[in-house]
Amino acid sequence: MKLQEKYRDRGFAVVAVSSWNDESVKMIQTFAKRNNINYTILPHGAGVAGDWGIRALPTNYLVGRDGKIVRKLDDVSARAMPEIEKLIESTLK
Repeated sequence: MKLQEKYRDRGFAVVAVSSWNDESVKMIQTFAKRNNINYTILPHGAGVAGDWGIRALPTNYLVGRDGKIVRKLDDVSARAMPEIEKLIESTLK
């Protein structure tokens, strides 16, 4: 993911949460390798999905260093990237 590469040195990280509790770590590793994913995927995330009120997948959030949600990102298309990068920049300050 380009955002991961661009902002990694400033403390930004992309993290995916697998919401299926029955997925093994090996399955997730295989999926990540097959799809050239360069960010962390956390297994057994059903609790996070429930805590954050996630009802559809994928759901995208920008989360601050303090662990609090900065904003739910409804659009993560290329067209939305300039606005998302502004949010990331302001969050990293």
